[in-house]
Amino acid sequence: MSFHLKFVMPSHPRYLCIVRAAVGELALVHGLPEESSQGLTLAVDEALANVIRHAYKGRHDQEIELNCRIVEGRLEFTLLDCGEAPDPARICGQPLDDVSLCRDVHVAGLPAHRVIHPPSACDSSPRVANLCRPGN
Repeated sequence: MSFHLKFVMPSHPRYLCIVRAAVGELALVHGLPEESSQGLTLAVDEALANVIRHAYKGRHDQEIELNCRIVEGRLEFTLLDCGEAPDPARICGQPLDDVSLCRDVHVAGLPAHRVIHPPSACDSSPRVANLCRPGN
């Protein structure tokens, strides 16, 4: 059986506590250990905070979409925003072990990935999704 939970929220930090609670409970219901649940919750919370801080430059009147799915027995979280796209020239790839947030998440078996999609629902900015899935 599949599962899909969708949040469409304003880009205001006061709503992050609601998402943290839902993600933490979803991870526990899915059977992740407490430590992994906390790591996953931190990763999703940090991704949302980064959208607010960087893509929306702290504006609280924008929209963020968070999709939580169970796909083939795995938890998958996708964040979509229409904020300012990152400059691809400034994004330098690093091994997961060299990125502090990803290292913490990787210890819990949860590598994090950032994916930039071509424009769709956004006017002039590419659609950005942050994807975080449990490892194999």
